[in-house]
Amino acid sequence: EGEIEAQEGRLLQLRERLEVYHSMKEKYERLMCEVHSLESEKQALASELEKAQVDPTKGCSVAIKRKLEKVEESLARARSETRKHQQMYRQAEQEAQKCKVLERKIQDLKHAKVALIKKQREDAARHKEFTNQKTREIQALKRKEKNADKKISKMEADCQKYKSNLERSRSQCEKLSDKLKQ
Repeated sequence: EGEIEAQEGRLLQLRERLEVYHSMKEKYERLMCEVHSLESEKQALASELEKAQVDPTKGCSVAIKRKLEKVEESLARARSETRKHQQMYRQAEQEAQKCKVLERKIQDLKHAKVALIKKQREDAARHKEFTNQKTREIQALKRKEKNADKKISKMEADCQKYKSNLERSRSQCEKLSDKLKQ
């Protein structure tokens, strides 16, 4: 129980960090779009500069060079930012994987807990049934013993009665025998 709560706490922390990473992902994607547009602009300006140098009537190559330098600076800055955000995005993906693993682990722990509780209940029910069965067997044996004791007591009483009768009969026989001898 405590382990499940601890794991759920860790999962909650990971999810909170993931929220921050999701906003970083959006910023990373915007930066990637900016890099692509700057690269396109750079290629267009380079092409324009090349044409201006070949044919000076097409435009001022100095102004185009300045524009190209500004675009290259912006591109360098955007690429640098993109690399930083790419690292953070990778971390976010790793955190997301950790979340999934932790979620599976929590699910496994919960299933194991449910299975354990079910097994404990089944064991308790089996133990109770076993105890009830043994109690019934003991009661049946006690009844048999009580019945056997009653039979023994009755037989002892009968035996005592027969002995008394036998003794009386013997005594009478002896008396008759003594009378016959006289």
